[in-house]
Amino acid sequence: MRKRIPQILSTIVLLSALLFVGMFRQSRNVEATNITGNISVNTTWNAAGSPYIMTENVTVLNGVTLTIDTSGGPVDVKAGGNFLLIINSGGTLNANGSAASRVTFTHNTSTALGSWGGIQVDTGGTANILYGNIRYASYGVNSNGGTAVVSDSLFESNSYAGNAYNGGI
Repeated sequence: MRKRIPQILSTIVLLSALLFVGMFRQSRNVEATNITGNISVNTTWNAAGSPYIMTENVTVLNGVTLTIDTSGGPVDVKAGGNFLLIINSGGTLNANGSAASRVTFTHNTSTALGSWGGIQVDTGGTANILYGNIRYASYGVNSNGGTAVVSDSLFESNSYAGNAYNGGI
C-alpha cells in the first residue's frame, strides 16, 4: 500500500494541473461582435471577433479597406436582417479565406433564400473574396458598377444564382 501512495499522489497532481490549465485555456469568442453603419477607418475582422453580426446595412467608405483575415480560424459574417454589406466607391473588401479556414457570409438565423441582401460593390469599389461561402442572400455578390473578384468560393441557396454584374467584373 505504501508503494501506491506516491503513485496516487502523482495522479492527483497531474489531474489538478490539467484541470487548472483547462480553466484558463483561451477559446474562440462565443460572443458576437455587432457591426452597424459606416466603416470609416481601415478595419480587420478575424476569428477572435467572429461571428460579426450586421445589425443594419454596413458600408465600407471611400479610401477604407475592410480585411477579413482567417489566419487564426474561420470567420463568419452574418446579417441580422435583410441588410447589405456595401462597398462604396473607393472602398475595398479583402476577404482572405483559405481552404482550411473560409469566410462565410450568411444570415444570422434564417436559411431561407434571400434572407439578407448580400454584398454590393458600387462603382469604383472593389471586392476580393477568396475561399468564401455566400449563403441565403438575395444576390451573393452584386457588382453595381464596381469590381468583384471571387475565387474558390461557394454560392449556396441565394435567390439569384451566383453573382449579379451591372458593370465591372
